Amino acid sequence: TEPRNYGAESLDHYAGLQRPYKSADAPLASVEELMMIKGYTPDVFRLLKPHVTVYNSSRRVNLNTARRAVLKALSEEMTEEMVTGIIEYRMAEPFRSVSDIMKVPGFETVGIELQDRMTGKSDLFRIGSRATAGEAVREVEAVVRAGGEVLYWRHR
Repeated sequence: TEPRNYGAESLDHYAGLQRPYKSADAPLASVEELMMIKGYTPDVFRLLKPHVTVYNSSRRVNLNTARRAVLKALSEEMTEEMVTGIIEYRMAEPFRSVSDIMKVPGFETVGIELQDRMTGKSDLFRIGSRATAGEAVREVEAVVRAGGEVLYWRHR
């Protein structure tokens, strides 16, 4: 029942909507549920969607696969040069452990602070495919866990 930044509680906001609903008070089941949270506009959702997931229970960012924007969001101290350093390092050699971040120039101090937010491996993957035949277009998006468990599947 306690409102927080970028959110509300059922009695305050959600119950007063034209189509009222009760907040789940639970982890999101899909990224699309962000649109149900007070403060998340279609523009905000469009910017966030490629960079977030509801399936990563470890809450760690994979240094070997994370996009530039995700790496930049790891810390307010993260500069473009530091992000470029991570990307250049992983292109030459994958991060095998989070302590490898200390080998990247600029991470002598902030690297220790970030180690609990990072990993060098993933068991979760987002896969996107787009096929075109003449004027027909088919898109498929899936989130799968290593070993074959399909967590999410959508086609258009």
